Amino acid sequence: MLGAMLARDPVRVKYAGAAVGWEESKNYRKTFFGRNANLNAGDYVVHQYFYVEPIVVGELDEGTVMDVSVHPPIVNKLVFQVDGWPGDVLVASFPCFLITEEAKFALQQAGFSGATFADVKITISDNFRDVYSDVKIPLLVWLKIEGEAGHSDFGIASDLRLVMSERILDVLDALGLPMASFKPFDDRSGHTDLGRE
Repeated sequence: MLGAMLARDPVRVKYAGAAVGWEESKNYRKTFFGRNANLNAGDYVVHQYFYVEPIVVGELDEGTVMDVSVHPPIVNKLVFQVDGWPGDVLVASFPCFLITEEAKFALQQAGFSGATFADVKITISDNFRDVYSDVKIPLLVWLKIEGEAGHSDFGIASDLRLVMSERILDVLDALGLPMASFKPFDDRSGHTDLGRE
């Protein structure tokens, strides 16, 4: 699958600091070091945790129940409206994450910490009906993140970004995360345990 990557490629830079390119890969290590040629993979210890930024494919819809008196809001019931579907097995809309049922089963087989599964009601936007009428959305499951970033397989960093262990990222990446971006987790920036039920 094709995934969008940002790189500091001076030949292709139109705007200082970054260029947009496409790379066919399901191997985030290869993609990361391929796009950062100035880094020698052999000089780096393999990171155990990564920030993962899944693609946003929709938004919380009418019927979602959440407590907005706290930040991030605590969602108790999720209704999710899909606006597009690129095929990733992990997608998001703040503050929630969804995975395909296939990914759920793979995570259960691998064993994991820091997250639970819950039901989600899926709705389809008018835009999806118009533009993606021939695309079938797989069965989706709400992935509720409850772990501590840098300690559990799933966690939320203090800046509210998703953090995953490399082991679990490998499981999901093998199933397909072409539109997600990855960056080594910097434990020094702090982490938080949201302690959600």
